[in-house]
Amino acid sequence: MSKPSLLERLAQGPVICAEGYLFECERRGYLQAGAFVPEVVLEHPEVVVELHRELVHAGSDVVEAFTYYAHREKLKVLGKEHLLEELNRRALALAREVADETGALFAGDLSNTNVFAPDDASRTTVRAMFEEQAGWAVEAGVDYVIGETFSWGEEALIALDAIRRIPRFSDEVEKATARYWTAMERHKLYISEYGEDMPEIREWRWSASQPSPPEMP
Repeated sequence: MSKPSLLERLAQGPVICAEGYLFECERRGYLQAGAFVPEVVLEHPEVVVELHRELVHAGSDVVEAFTYYAHREKLKVLGKEHLLEELNRRALALAREVADETGALFAGDLSNTNVFAPDDASRTTVRAMFEEQAGWAVEAGVDYVIGETFSWGEEALIALDAIRRIPRFSDEVEKATARYWTAMERHKLYISEYGEDMPEIREWRWSASQPSPPEMP
């Protein structure tokens, strides 16, 4: 039996996507933040798999592939462009492994490029990078693709368009986008009238099951 889609899960309530792989892998000594690419997926795949499992155990509904900064321009700057496809495909495979064993949603990831500028040459370069990564994500069988950490609104819209152009996601992207703007408008009107967040925001509580505390001797 197929697992519920992202939109089906959202219809039932909040969907949690826990991540932070960069900072946690740095804390554990497997990479250094800054001018990095996530080579840990190639050098220590067991660390990434275990981190995926820990996040699902903590309550995440989604396993997100660790492809943050794994785009062509970033790898080119660091002289590691030859790792581009292998790194992306490996990160996606590790995430899918844990998503399949836990029943969590499996997400690809597009992130800020740090090369975007409001000119045609930059737009073309950024779009090509996003389409390249989105293509590998689709081939890996992701349930959806996340776009994150954009400083430029236009860059975020290019990422969204690259996702929208994936044939099997086009309808879902339109539905999710409409759902988002409807919720934003509803929330804005509520704040204008009452001066506070809606009850569903104010009263939300973390509901993930927690392991039982150890018995005292």
